[in-house]
Amino acid sequence: MTAHDPSWSGAGPIERTLAAVSRRIAEAGGIVILAMMLVAVLDVVLRYVFNAPLSSSYELIQLGMVLVVYCGLAWCGLSGGHIAVNFVGALLDRPRLRWLNALVHGVGAILFLVVAWRSAGEAVKYFASGETTNMLKAPLFPFLAAVAAGALLYAVTLALLSVKALRSVGESGGGHG
Repeated sequence: MTAHDPSWSGAGPIERTLAAVSRRIAEAGGIVILAMMLVAVLDVVLRYVFNAPLSSSYELIQLGMVLVVYCGLAWCGLSGGHIAVNFVGALLDRPRLRWLNALVHGVGAILFLVVAWRSAGEAVKYFASGETTNMLKAPLFPFLAAVAAGALLYAVTLALLSVKALRSVGESGGGHG
């Protein structure tokens, strides 16, 4: 286990719970990837062997991608799996870098709270209107609700990471002055 792995022994109960929930949701996203792969393979086989393509494969894969992205965000954030470009870190000392990490995570938490709030509002609108996809006639509101839930879980994750960065500033005695 790495220091970025949220299941390490130094994690508190909130972080362990968040990690367990996030990991299970990310695993569900992995199952969706597997289903998308099977749909793509089935479409190719039907198209080229039987000349009968699966007419809704493109739509199924689009809907699946929504689930895959928002199912994996929180776990990726907790485990340190996101790509990070750090061109400021070399210019700052350790305490200032921790303040910057806290700020970036805090702003990200606010951004994803807004995404969750707006997506939930759209899910309610789509539920009321009965809006569906073109080919499958699948309702759109569950996918917007998944976006809202995934964004909310990621916002909580970012808020936790922000608090942890602030605590590390306080513990090191840095960042004052």
